[in-house]
Amino acid sequence: MNGGRLYRRVVIVLPARLLMVGCGVFSQNAEVPSDAVLPTETAPAATVLPSETPATDPVSPTEIPATAVPPTAIPQDEALTYQVVSVSPADLQVEIPETWVSDVAGAVWAPVPGDARRVGVSRVDLAPPEEAEAVLLPENAQLLDSGAVETPLGTGRQYTLEVYGATPQGDDAKAGVASVEMHILVVVTTGDQRTGYDFYAAAPTAEVLDTVIPVLSHMVDTARLEIAAPLPEDVYGHIPAVASAKTRLAAHLSISEDAIRVVSAEAVDWSDACIGIHEPGQMCAQVITPGYLIMVDVDGRSYELHTNTSGSVVGVVP
Repeated sequence: MNGGRLYRRVVIVLPARLLMVGCGVFSQNAEVPSDAVLPTETAPAATVLPSETPATDPVSPTEIPATAVPPTAIPQDEALTYQVVSVSPADLQVEIPETWVSDVAGAVWAPVPGDARRVGVSRVDLAPPEEAEAVLLPENAQLLDSGAVETPLGTGRQYTLEVYGATPQGDDAKAGVASVEMHILVVVTTGDQRTGYDFYAAAPTAEVLDTVIPVLSHMVDTARLEIAAPLPEDVYGHIPAVASAKTRLAAHLSISEDAIRVVSAEAVDWSDACIGIHEPGQMCAQVITPGYLIMVDVDGRSYELHTNTSGSVVGVVP
């Protein structure tokens, strides 16, 4: 009887000891009888009791921490309802999703307050020799891609950038990427005034930026600018250079002269015989050449033409 009870006790104790060994807990004083018969059934799994402070597993770089709330998905362009918004003081109108909220600091919109995804528009009057890229694009940025793009305001240029944050202190410290942005710059000339417009979208990563680009594209495609009515055409009709420039441009574009609207014609003194348009390898006589700087509009696209006084020499600025 005692032997039987002893045997049963061994059977009961051994799984517990084996479980302790498997878990990395082993008592130096524990002895396992050599003739003990081990049970073949699998030991029951230990019940894990919840602790007052749950342990947090380390998060791998590709995982989103449990405390991070992923951004709300932006519906496809066709699922959004847009409204017309006026941007002051540029007399510019664009269409923005009705549900997006405006930043009180300016013409910036986001899906919800505090969202890192945003679209916006800014403008600046350019004084020669300023260029829109130098004034409007963010500093401390790396160019990823660029290319020409057509907009309702004229031909522009599209830039994709990585914008870096402030550089932390330390010899080996490097600034991290604060945002990935797309900027579409367009320069509009009215009379003697050049104005640069920057339509842009920003997001924390390139992947998230892809979800905002449809809203940026819609904003650019619907951009409308209210420009003061131009002076009557006959104001420039007495200038032979203007008539010659229209004729040359119409032939170059294979269009009717009636499709060309003269916006301005300014008398200037070009610094050389090339009337301000220089081709690679071209030799220009260094002589002051009087002429005209003429701005015309063709179906919403602006062209800058340079001429001499008579209009016998006409050049189109590329």
